[in-house]
Amino acid sequence: MSEDEYEMKDEYDFSNAVPNPYFKEEEIDHWDFRIFRGEDGLHTIGEVYYSKNGDVLGWTEDGISPSGESVEELSQCLKYMMDALKKPVFIPPNETKEK
Repeated sequence: MSEDEYEMKDEYDFSNAVPNPYFKEEEIDHWDFRIFRGEDGLHTIGEVYYSKNGDVLGWTEDGISPSGESVEELSQCLKYMMDALKKPVFIPPNETKEK
């Protein structure tokens, strides 16, 4: 697993993921935080889910907030979110390129 990929937890909540009829949760190999640009021009952080071969399987529909069960977990979550700033803005496959 590369530095940009984060291990999935069995208890992870996928309820905010965009429905995709072509994959199941068990097909997800890894995920990462990415910057999304909304139609209103507002940038948010979301999660993108990938298959073993790197194909995008799905993503969160709305921006997410950092969270953790401890200060250390919250700190790590914020670090991963900051790493998203180093990556290209995620543009869902069915949307147009950033304006």
